[in-house]
Amino acid sequence: MNHDTCHITLALCGAGAYPTIYQSLTSMLTLSKNTLNTGDITTLYQLYSSDDPPPVAFLRLPQLYELLIESLYTPGRKISKEHYDKFIFILGIRSTFLSISLSLSPSPSLSF
Repeated sequence: MNHDTCHITLALCGAGAYPTIYQSLTSMLTLSKNTLNTGDITTLYQLYSSDDPPPVAFLRLPQLYELLIESLYTPGRKISKEHYDKFIFILGIRSTFLSISLSLSPSPSLSF
């Protein structure tokens, strides 16, 4: 039996503080849909390419990673050039940037 844990996972990640991220990710990652759409990818692209992007941790959800890889590299899947670059950008941000959480401890903790 499959359980939809998307809402719980996003809540635990702190996505509630970022309603646009929360809405875009739940739209794509709920068990009933479990598919990427160009509208939500464009929203994520705009947010993460802005001067004040949200934490990268939201892009590190394994389900999102699997969907990105599947959409980009499954033979026969067609993504328009306009959106292909946005998919690659989201995958690149997810793969290369660290989220740094500063605390009162002497050294910052890094989350991958």
